[in-house]
Amino acid sequence: MIQDMTEDQITLQIIKALKEGKNKEFQEMLAELQPYDTARIFECLPEKHHTRFLIFLTPEQIAELIQELEKAHQLIILTKLGIEKSGQIMDLMDNDDLA
Repeated sequence: MIQDMTEDQITLQIIKALKEGKNKEFQEMLAELQPYDTARIFECLPEKHHTRFLIFLTPEQIAELIQELEKAHQLIILTKLGIEKSGQIMDLMDNDDLA
């Protein structure tokens, strides 16, 4: 589905799925991406879409996303998730990624 699309086109399709509440379509697109690519798209998204993007992710996907982001973005995500959810996500991460 997205293999022939540019990063900008994928980002627009992700935004469309987020706005329309199409979690299944969102997950299908993410299934075709590597964690690094998912992180790049997250970084390119306008700030107003970050929370919904995180809501649509599974805890495992959030853990993978965090591992691919710079510390500043990691802190933003963990803050948005709150203490309890952040703890659950960190439990899913490898110890060397927590340093």
